[in-house]
Amino acid sequence: MNAYRPSPRPVFDRATALRRAEVTRHVWGDTESGEVLDWIYVSSSLIHQIVFGLPVGSSFRHSDAFRTIFAADEVLHVLSGEMMLSNPSTGEAQRVNAGEAAFFRRDTWHHAHAVGTDQLRVLEIFAPPPAAGASGSYARTKELLTDVRLADDALLGRLTTNELAAPGPNSWASSMPGRAATGRPAAATRAVTCWTAFSGSGSDPMAAGNGWSYAPGTAGTCRKGLPTAISHLRVPPVSSSAWHRASSPTRATQTT
Repeated sequence: MNAYRPSPRPVFDRATALRRAEVTRHVWGDTESGEVLDWIYVSSSLIHQIVFGLPVGSSFRHSDAFRTIFAADEVLHVLSGEMMLSNPSTGEAQRVNAGEAAFFRRDTWHHAHAVGTDQLRVLEIFAPPPAAGASGSYARTKELLTDVRLADDALLGRLTTNELAAPGPNSWASSMPGRAATGRPAAATRAVTCWTAFSGSGSDPMAAGNGWSYAPGTAGTCRKGLPTAISHLRVPPVSSSAWHRASSPTRATQTT
């Protein structure tokens, strides 16, 4: 087992253009947790932004020395490949494809697995940053998770396949994987992806305790989403209309 090594913290006092070859590199992890290659663009007292990479079929988990529970909120945006992001304390898992992102709050255990055919590259934004004591030093104060769950048994008996009608042919969800080309519900043997809101407090989907998540259904129907620790965001490719959807199908932001 390797000893924990804090990551480097490159800081700049002015706007700086970085060539890929100039970005600070660091290897996180050990043989038990799995090793991850980090490209650390900046890690100041204000922001921590990196790109991490995993080869196809590999993953990072956690070990005694490298615990994946931090005092920071995280956004993970997949640049290439496909990532299966899981919460080993609950068994929850979300598949995040290239162009999509996942968000979770502080004190969320997490593992990541490269499940696609391309190498996984993920943009990570982490706040508050390690300089505030939110990363490894904080993780070592938390009890080591030894009961790793691979399934969320809390959902058993709580989901049905006919609670929501399938999205219409012009809906945002109809363009997502698992939909038939005609926009009609997919066959019973295929998954239909739908996005549903949950509200833990207040009405703003992005407020604390709220978010948007997706759940697979069968036979052309969707299942109602439930509150999850990991929110799944889909960012469609930039188009001529310059409209981007974030976490809510009913909320759009126009860019210039």
